[in-house]
Amino acid sequence: MNIAIDINTLRNLNKQINICYEKETGKPFVDNEELIKHDLKREIKFDSVQARSKFYFENYPFEIFGCAPCMTNECPLDFEQWVEESENFDKDTINIMLVSPFESGLSIKATMFFLSKWFPCREMYFPKQSTQIWDRCDVLVTSDEKLSKNKPDGKVLILIENGTNKNLEQYADLSYETIDNMISDNFDFNKLYKKIK
Repeated sequence: MNIAIDINTLRNLNKQINICYEKETGKPFVDNEELIKHDLKREIKFDSVQARSKFYFENYPFEIFGCAPCMTNECPLDFEQWVEESENFDKDTINIMLVSPFESGLSIKATMFFLSKWFPCREMYFPKQSTQIWDRCDVLVTSDEKLSKNKPDGKVLILIENGTNKNLEQYADLSYETIDNMISDNFDFNKLYKKIK
């Protein structure tokens, strides 16, 4: 069973995007206490695709993708224990892969820096086309709209809610408020195994 975890369910990009936006414009896009209600990567509008690309992938890739904090303080340890539990599953080999759609160039290096600090994993994947992730996994854990809406038949989607994606629950087989909730919810690999077999 191949489980892909969207790296953006593990890190808080909103916080870093807001900081970098303030550096560019002199004011934050939203107040910090409002961040949970927003998806800044989608909401901040740029004058052009080039301007957007320059902001994320040239001016601030390390600050946004490498220095983002974890979603919660407990997340790294909980994730590590969850990976260990997956290695003891006796019905099938579970391969856990960390994936990050929509990244390129310096942001990939910055993401690898982020992962090296908190989330050791044997396999990482940075596809050029985001939906290629589905070709490599049976189960995808994500909060991303495009990946959720493009779930192929026979695959399992675990949706991590982020305050802006409640409308995606219709595509999900399971949904959780945070990845920590998923991990600490006595995550049942048997139930997941039955869904894909």
